[in-house]
Amino acid sequence: MYLLASGKGRGKVSALSITNCFNPKLLMRVSLLSVALMACLVTLAGTSSGQSVEKTRVKVEFKNLSLRKALHQLELTTGFSFTYRSIDVDRSAPVTYETKDASLADVLGTILQEAGLYYVQRENNIILRKTETTADSTAMPDYLALFLPRTDTIPMVTITGRVLSSEKISEPVPNASVTVKGTKYGTSTDPDGNFSIRIPARFRVLSFSQVGFEPVDVRVENDGPMSVSMKPRPMAMSEVITTGLYRRPKESFTGAATTISGDQIRSVNMMNALQAIKVFDPSIRIPENVQFGSDPNRMPNINIRGTNNFPQQQGTSTGRPSAPPSGADFMASYSYNPNQPIFILDGFEVALQKIYDLDVNRISSYTILKDAAATSMYGSRAANGVIIVDTKQPAPGKLQVFYSGTMNMSAPDLSVYHLMNAQEKLQAEQLAGMYSDYSDPGGNNADRDAYYRRLLSYRMSKVASGVNTDWLSKPLRNSLGQTHSLNLGGGDQSIRYALNLYYKSDPGVMKGSARDVYTGDMSLTYRFRGLNFRNAISITYNKSKNSPYGSFGDYSKQNNYWSPYGPNGEVVKILEQFEDGTQYTNPLYNATLNVIDNSEYTLLTNNTELEWNMGHGFRLTGSLGLTRQVDEGNVFLPANHTTFAKETNYLKRGSYDRRFSKFFNYQARLKLEYSHRIANGQLYNTTLIESNQATRNATTIRVEGFPHEKLDEMLFGNGYPVNSKPGGYVDITRRVSAGNNFSYNWDQRYVAEGSLRFDGSSQFGSNKRYAAFWSTGVSWNLHNEKFIEQMLPQVKTLRVRATVGSTGDDRFATNQAITTYQYFTSSNFHGSPGSYLTSYGNEDLTWQQAIKKNLGIDLEMFDGRLSIRANVYNETTKSLLLDINTPPSVGVTSYKENVGKLQNNGVEANLNFVLIQQPEKAINWSVFVNGTHNRTKIVAISNALKKLNDLNDKNNENQQIRPQFRYVEGYSPNAIWGVCSLGIDPSTGREVFLDKNGKPSLVWNPEDKVIIGDPTGGVFGNFGTSLNYKDFTLGIFCNYQVGIDQYNQTLADRVENVDLRYQADRRVLLDRWKKPGDQTFFKGLADENGRYINVKTNVSSRFLQRNNYINLGSISLGYQVPANFTKRMKLGTTRVTLIANEITRWGNLEMERGLDYPFARNFTLNLTSNF
Repeated sequence: MYLLASGKGRGKVSALSITNCFNPKLLMRVSLLSVALMACLVTLAGTSSGQSVEKTRVKVEFKNLSLRKALHQLELTTGFSFTYRSIDVDRSAPVTYETKDASLADVLGTILQEAGLYYVQRENNIILRKTETTADSTAMPDYLALFLPRTDTIPMVTITGRVLSSEKISEPVPNASVTVKGTKYGTSTDPDGNFSIRIPARFRVLSFSQVGFEPVDVRVENDGPMSVSMKPRPMAMSEVITTGLYRRPKESFTGAATTISGDQIRSVNMMNALQAIKVFDPSIRIPENVQFGSDPNRMPNINIRGTNNFPQQQGTSTGRPSAPPSGADFMASYSYNPNQPIFILDGFEVALQKIYDLDVNRISSYTILKDAAATSMYGSRAANGVIIVDTKQPAPGKLQVFYSGTMNMSAPDLSVYHLMNAQEKLQAEQLAGMYSDYSDPGGNNADRDAYYRRLLSYRMSKVASGVNTDWLSKPLRNSLGQTHSLNLGGGDQSIRYALNLYYKSDPGVMKGSARDVYTGDMSLTYRFRGLNFRNAISITYNKSKNSPYGSFGDYSKQNNYWSPYGPNGEVVKILEQFEDGTQYTNPLYNATLNVIDNSEYTLLTNNTELEWNMGHGFRLTGSLGLTRQVDEGNVFLPANHTTFAKETNYLKRGSYDRRFSKFFNYQARLKLEYSHRIANGQLYNTTLIESNQATRNATTIRVEGFPHEKLDEMLFGNGYPVNSKPGGYVDITRRVSAGNNFSYNWDQRYVAEGSLRFDGSSQFGSNKRYAAFWSTGVSWNLHNEKFIEQMLPQVKTLRVRATVGSTGDDRFATNQAITTYQYFTSSNFHGSPGSYLTSYGNEDLTWQQAIKKNLGIDLEMFDGRLSIRANVYNETTKSLLLDINTPPSVGVTSYKENVGKLQNNGVEANLNFVLIQQPEKAINWSVFVNGTHNRTKIVAISNALKKLNDLNDKNNENQQIRPQFRYVEGYSPNAIWGVCSLGIDPSTGREVFLDKNGKPSLVWNPEDKVIIGDPTGGVFGNFGTSLNYKDFTLGIFCNYQVGIDQYNQTLADRVENVDLRYQADRRVLLDRWKKPGDQTFFKGLADENGRYINVKTNVSSRFLQRNNYINLGSISLGYQVPANFTKRMKLGTTRVTLIANEITRWGNLEMERGLDYPFARNFTLNLTSNF
């Protein structure tokens, strides 16, 4: 049945139905009704004032009112009448709407849109109709329109615009759904985020939605193309892969990449983002710095997927005079770790130092690029992988202020130190015969024997008096650090701005050490039609101080029976002095002097981008990045410093070392991107050209002879050391590049991707200045296949990937391909200086190239509750730069050649599972585990490495007490070589070895060396859990390793190779062989005749141990303050987080760590809020 209602004073009207429409009586009634309707409309038209719904302003308040009653109120207040079908109105949901001043058009557009209705105005009559695109079995038949008044044609408008991410400036949101709210009018955005939709003019609200973004409704205005911002969901950052050069939807990307959101990073570590990212991707390795522990002024060593260079290259000379490189010099920093990946910050390459000092609150995401398809567009720099860091970009809206404050407490971790107390140390010295070596019944060494007896008596008196100095605590403290981050930003769809201020203080756990960072940056974004302009300028100042207390190792070796204080409590300089003049100095004394050991840098960067959306799928972007940094370092040791305790020449006491470095770099890029739908697929293409130039220089000066500690300026020095002068270098490198990447996704199922890039560099030989790098990849989105949907309906994502390609490595000395001479400045010949050869060039020198192969699978099941990602890879690095030995007549000992080859094979996997997911109860509990296994082997080496093997096998004094590198084709470059040990002979306390013929031997022979272990084998990874319950979050994150071999060098040095003049491990006294029959791990302090064994222990399998452990790396507890409380305080989202890092470790290997600077446990309290 269909019921028509019209005009004011609606009453009962007759019913119409198809079955009786030809009844004569009914036709008469319909005719009369039609006449009545027409008369009514004519009357209305005659009395109409012709008012417009756009110009009519109304004030209404509907609270859960039926649509029929709401329309009746509008009739009473506006003078308009409404014509509609009762069935359309009565089926509508109640209306709740309030406005104090709005046009009638806006009011109708809002309340009718929810009901799926639209309106047409005819003079003062408004006719309501069902939206045409909405299917309705009860829709009014066309023939009944004959009985309605004549209406205007429905006005239609075309709305265009672009959808962008609110987090990343100018990042389009592809494949977003665009619909007219409450209707079936709809379209989707193209790969550039552009859309165009034709809709009835009366509809005012468009709805936007996309997987990975929060949905948003936007009112349609009449001022040109729309610009819409969508906020990414926190856990959906990986739906779009960013490579720093282009962005691709994950389903159109074939490479191996991991995206980690800023929130994930901040949930693990608020002070060090680099330590946090390794939790989420096991391919990232940041080995513990056993030497420097938690020193805040030491950069970490990072590598991705194993070793791509021979270990002997690490830390080798770059061919420059001895002068430190600038911390911003991303080329020079690789000379200390040639396996380090490159870092890209907001599209521009930066040094590790910049990432290390970056405000963690600004991080939007990290993306780890690993295989050739992901990295080949970086060409000659990408052999070691690429780490992309994107920061938060200005978001539209009113001015917002964001603040984050952190307090960090660090406590030194000394749990690995097991040293003797004063009495135990003295007992160990006596067992070793230190005080009885000169006892001779014949009296030949009576004087020496008497002296050592007096010395023993003196030390015993100290112990008896209670001297038992805790030397480990003297240079240490529990430190309190802090960070403060303030962000101001806002704007609209046309212009956005942001100002960031950041301060970080990390004092470290050694007294007097510090690292303070001050950063200010400002960004401005302007959009006008198809043009987007962005400029970001940043300035950072860093001041670092090393502890005036010196090395922690100077304290861990001091004997407990030595007191650092004199009788009046003053700090003494000499702890003990022998009658022969031998002195033992007090490292604590240096802290009382005016010691200067600091460094500072000022970094200025300016990055500019101009983007032109040309239309038809084309976008042109030009970018220019400028970087300038000035570094300075100062080390002043006054004359009274213990370093000069043995210096007899007073004019040489005291020293001042000053170093300067400057670095300037520009990066320019022009990039053309194109996306277009071809047939049933989507094409993405990126073409670019780049240019880069880096200029660097450094100077180092040493002056000696400072008569007083207050004279701490270089000008007060006596002069340069003998036969020395200032050092330094000046050089420049240039690189030009051109490349293209394309990706074609057919029917969201099959993806093909390819890249080709050409690089030219000034660093390599004139015959090999240019090289090509390439990649190709394919993937199959099986989850979009019908047979998978039918067979495995629980599968959400199932993708298989395969890639192969080549990348390069050009981060080496600038003069290695050029024959270089050094001038004789101290002499001349007839007024002209001479020169000598310092390096021999190679015109055919070229890039190291890595051929990377990768197979991967991505699986998501059970509505995304289970996700698995796995990769199997093979990487072969060839043309490695190695030294080739030359005859002495050449004038240099070697030159560089491309001859080495290494191969890495590995597998990595990540598993995430959501145990509980109850959004209605605000509960989410998930667990994860990941792991990787990598093996590296040598494929080819140079004759120089073969010669190095011979040198490393020479049994020179103390050379063999540590593992020496040996390079053999077919084996790992990191393999540990040593002589097999059969243990300690219980009868003699001596070690028994196994020679190369398989026979026992008491003699250690380097020719008997075999591989006893590999520190890069085994499995390592992470596991943890995250629990969200209402306003609380809890995270527990651990890392582990299994099957990793390690030579326990500190155990060998502290127990068997110990110098008993200084402190030693307690096992020296308790666990070493003492008498025949003892079954021990350690050989004796003295032999079976009671004589002190002063022969050092060389490398053997006895000290090779499995370093299996589980480390509780982070526990975080967060609480979001309820909105009703923060609203009263006029605050926005406010959150409090407590994080504990490096809490404890369970393992089977005990070894001293943090030899020069101890490790630390960290506890962080963070508060974030906005208003």
